[in-house]
Amino acid sequence: MTQTEIITVVGISNKEEKKEGWLACVKSNTASWKTLLLPFDKNVFNNIFLKLGIYEVKLIDNSSFGERPRYQISEARLIVSFDEILKSYK
Repeated sequence: MTQTEIITVVGISNKEEKKEGWLACVKSNTASWKTLLLPFDKNVFNNIFLKLGIYEVKLIDNSSFGERPRYQISEARLIVSFDEILKSYK
């Protein structure tokens, strides 16, 4: 199952020795906010997840029936970075 979400990325972990990177984020387009840690494939998304900000992502749930969700990012795009927001107020 694929779903599109708007997330606010507040932290990016991109350690060189790891295959996957991690995003610390808040799911923004829901009735109640949710804090998430999302893994991402550094080979695919390393040049997309460069800045903290608001992203649109497509998530695939790879969990089996009855398991906790295991999300994988299949597509992502930056909507606006925090730097851009702050520059607009200067």
